[in-house]
Amino acid sequence: MQKLSESQRVSEIEQKWQGDIEKLFYNWHWNDGFTHREIANKIDLPRPTITRWFSQLQIPTQDCQRMTRRRWQIRLIKVLKLIEKQKREPFQKPCLANKHFFKSWTREMAYVLGYFAADGCMFINPRGSHFIEFTSTDRELIEKIKVLIGSKHKIGTHKHENSNWLCSYRLQVGSK
Repeated sequence: MQKLSESQRVSEIEQKWQGDIEKLFYNWHWNDGFTHREIANKIDLPRPTITRWFSQLQIPTQDCQRMTRRRWQIRLIKVLKLIEKQKREPFQKPCLANKHFFKSWTREMAYVLGYFAADGCMFINPRGSHFIEFTSTDRELIEKIKVLIGSKHKIGTHKHENSNWLCSYRLQVGSK
């Protein structure tokens, strides 16, 4: 086995990062708090190689619990910042469709209602939200319905395993 000090890979890393590999690893791990995986991603090497090099260079490593606690602290800080932001800005639920579309009788409303009766369905998910769904193999038709009801929802695509079947499109609109 080749010594690390004679390794071409190590000397390339030292040249790229302008420092001794042992000092680089120590600083990244202890000062910057990087895990072996993060160091490996940073210098584009496999994680087991980094772990082996830590062992060969006799660089002490942080225990897993310390790294996990650090990650949880970072997540907690992010959550606290998000809560603080929500306190400042009152939450307004985005309106993703015209919820008054079916309240007045119009030619467009009759068209959408007829299409719903022919190729639509209604369901309630396990969390209690109500959805209406429009399905077709004609994407333009689904896009027309989307525009008519003023929806901002995405149109889903379903490709069938059988290559003889056409791709189907669906628009789901719902709320709690």
